[in-house]
Amino acid sequence: MVPLTSRVLLYGFGLMARTLRIQYPGAIYHVMNRGDRREAIFEDDEGRERLRQTLTEACEKTGWQAG
Repeated sequence: MVPLTSRVLLYGFGLMARTLRIQYPGAIYHVMNRGDRREAIFEDDEGRERLRQTLTEACEKTGWQAG
């Protein structure tokens, strides 16, 4: 079986990128994660916590608000 990180990288190979989102002050954006074909996103709780911490740091650096 291909490791989760490799599956993520392979999935994006060869696909067209989406268009850029319109950004403006005060805009609200919805961010979500989900696995392809309802597969698990994280291999364990440690991976889930790493993403949560990374998003917390991004919010602190940019002034984004999590809700």
